[in-house]
Amino acid sequence: MLSGPAVPPALNCSRTRAAAIGLSPNIVPLLESLRAMKTIESHWHDAENNRRVAYSVAYAHNGQAVEIKAVTPTQVTFICPDSKNELRSVGVWTQKGRELLAHQLRTSGHLTELQREIEVTLAV
Repeated sequence: MLSGPAVPPALNCSRTRAAAIGLSPNIVPLLESLRAMKTIESHWHDAENNRRVAYSVAYAHNGQAVEIKAVTPTQVTFICPDSKNELRSVGVWTQKGRELLAHQLRTSGHLTELQREIEVTLAV
């Protein structure tokens, strides 16, 4: 379930190469931090609101700890409280919707659990 995107050639460069291809050498530290970031996709079952929220998390592994850099909710699936069947799914397209769901994810404690799971997985 853990995945890391392939590193585009522009992200794999030194200050000299950055200058040679027309980039500011000051961008290299940013490119290096992006290269170090990984992403994971997961979901949160919000039983209280009868829904499942799919989301992706960008994180960085700093020594022994994992730091969550960004949370992006992508889809909400509504669940029938009686039958537990999926009723419908909707994409999360607006910035406000993403912010609201990301806040709810953070306050639910689910991201803390996910962060621990990633740390345990990386420690193995």
